[in-house]
Amino acid sequence: VDEVLAVGDAEFQKKCLGKMKDVAGHGRTILFVSHNMAAVNNLCTKAIMLESGCLILKGETGQVVNHYLNSGMGNAGEVVWPDPSTAPGNERVRLKAVRIISESKVTSDVLLDQECQIEIDYINLTDNLPLGASIHLLDKIGVEVLASANMHSANLIRDDWFGKPFPKGVYRTVCTFPANFLNENRYSIRVALVSNNSHIEFLTSEIIGFNTHDRGEMRKEYNGYWLGVVRPKLAWQTQQLD
Repeated sequence: VDEVLAVGDAEFQKKCLGKMKDVAGHGRTILFVSHNMAAVNNLCTKAIMLESGCLILKGETGQVVNHYLNSGMGNAGEVVWPDPSTAPGNERVRLKAVRIISESKVTSDVLLDQECQIEIDYINLTDNLPLGASIHLLDKIGVEVLASANMHSANLIRDDWFGKPFPKGVYRTVCTFPANFLNENRYSIRVALVSNNSHIEFLTSEIIGFNTHDRGEMRKEYNGYWLGVVRPKLAWQTQQLD
């Protein structure tokens, strides 16, 4: 390595990792220590996981990376209000729980190459109240990335409950983010419930957050930093023009 660069510098990926590939290609062994799972996945054939100086796991890179990403998954990524009187809402409707689901687990660590779900559980306390759900997604510095709702005109599918009178009871509305949509970042979520298509019953502050992790699925050719708060796969094609 000819230059010393900060790990957070985008040039680190471009210069240092490129040189590592060249050196490894000539039969030499490189010890690469990093929390960048995309780089580890694409550069290393074997990996070890350490915790407080102790060996936790060693083996094929994919196996070790998956274990590392899943090791923090537990009850984090869920907020529950056991007592409705203390939950966000009003005398008509109240939240019961909000959770993040990735790979069928409740977690605050979301894998970018897998879809994830935002589950919103709430209690309707008013008979025949037409309800809808909405979320605001913010990045780590509070920039509003997007807003989404289960109204028909904003829905990729159809939520047959939207706009209908809700009997009293407990309901769950789920929003799904597609795979390869978000970028590596820290995100937080606000939740709103709306009645009669226009009346905001309540809008929370940022009540739950999650981190997104890259396993390298979109870094086969480029190891540098991807700009932006979203990182969707878009359709590209090249043709020769005579």
